[in-house]
Amino acid sequence: MITCPKCGTDNLLTAIFCRGCGERLNLDELRPDNFEPVNTLTPAQLRAKKINQITGIVLAIVLVILIIGLLFPVGTVDGSGELSPEASQNLTTLKTFGNAPAEAEESGKKKKKKKEAEAPKPAGPSEQTLTFSDTEASIIAVKTIGLPKEDNGGKVSWTNFSIRFHSDGTAQLILTAKFFKAFAMHNVMVVKPTVGEKGSVTMEVKGTRIGLIPLPGKLGDQFVTAKFKNIAQGPMSGLKSYISASTMSNGSVTVTVSK
Repeated sequence: MITCPKCGTDNLLTAIFCRGCGERLNLDELRPDNFEPVNTLTPAQLRAKKINQITGIVLAIVLVILIIGLLFPVGTVDGSGELSPEASQNLTTLKTFGNAPAEAEESGKKKKKKKEAEAPKPAGPSEQTLTFSDTEASIIAVKTIGLPKEDNGGKVSWTNFSIRFHSDGTAQLILTAKFFKAFAMHNVMVVKPTVGEKGSVTMEVKGTRIGLIPLPGKLGDQFVTAKFKNIAQGPMSGLKSYISASTMSNGSVTVTVSK
């Protein structure tokens, strides 16, 4: 604002004549005292403004780190391949070992008479040990669950289930989802399996995260553990029916199945 030297009326900086007295405003004759400061901030207001600016920058950085952490690619195992003949045979044994063989149906008008004395058949082994690598276990999980599968009207696609075994007795389970077929997010759960009675395998959850962002406690239960239960718990439960023991090493697991 410009203060008129004659009448003291405030005028706009672009004014040529004073709006109070009509006197022509000669800018060459105006002194600094004739100009009033506009939007002058007190020191406290300046400090508050700087704090708000710094807070906004920090929040923006945190948001970027959070997005990168959630979408960061973790070490997954590709479960989209095919099993080797040996691994396929081990999977068949895992599913069927201990099952009683189905009796063949008798056909024809007359049934054959059973022999009074039938030579006893040699008894098979009471237990077997089977070894699966990370890749084989991941392929079995993907095929058993039926991935890929879509959810939420196609907005989310569950694409992969990775399993990594460690010598400390824990396994890292990674359930990968793609949002809008573009952004991949990896749900990670670290578990420690314990084999009890035949068919009783409990999973102690040691930690949960999405990408690189850890989700402790109820957050992990809600956003990670619940997804594993909904997607994998039902289909995978049939594979542990006859497991009586398991031993993990880095990159593989050896299970014992018993009759």
